[in-house]
Amino acid sequence: MRNQGRFSAIIASLLMIFWTFSHATSPPNSSKNNWYKVELLILEHKGNIDEQGQHVVPLTLPKQAIHLNDHLTTTNPHWSLLPASESFKQASLRIAKHPSRYHILFRSAWLQDNFQKQPLTIETGDNLTPIAVAKKEVIVLKGPLWQLEGSLHIKKQRTFNTHLNFAFRMLSAQDQLVEYDINEYRSLKLNKIHYFDNPAFGVLMRISKAESPKEKAITEPGFEHST
Repeated sequence: MRNQGRFSAIIASLLMIFWTFSHATSPPNSSKNNWYKVELLILEHKGNIDEQGQHVVPLTLPKQAIHLNDHLTTTNPHWSLLPASESFKQASLRIAKHPSRYHILFRSAWLQDNFQKQPLTIETGDNLTPIAVAKKEVIVLKGPLWQLEGSLHIKKQRTFNTHLNFAFRMLSAQDQLVEYDINEYRSLKLNKIHYFDNPAFGVLMRISKAESPKEKAITEPGFEHST
């Protein structure tokens, strides 16, 4: 009986060692990595603008960002560009029917997963640097002054915590160079169209579930901007 008891104790000790070793060497459980499609559309409100613009202040864009205008330099495994036509197809068609009221400034779509942390930046439209220099209305210019520039940061939690910081510049009726800003934090929900408004321009965004780029081949990356 003593030998049987010792044998049982040895077996129990070995099982305990095996259990401890297996749990110590096995990788920790990680949450499922989901992919999402993000649609972005920025449009100008044409016509008379009730609110006066602000003095132009060049934005300081975040470093190490994904440049939506220069996507070919991006090597982020958690992000992949889609054709611009994948962004708000129906809304774009409706906007195109009202050229006297709206003008699409920028349109883009992309895939990103749970681990995408990089901010995204936009610099597009007319280069207003010559106008700014001639009118001496911008005190400090560290680079080209674009008609539309800004950044976008999306952080996935229970919802999609999103920060938009965009500036749209134009010549006012008094022939002054002014800008209109959208700087807003908002929690975005899946499959819902979110609109960020400003007297001069607006931003449409929508986030929906999607397959990963490996599951769905993407052969036509691209973007659209105003011409």
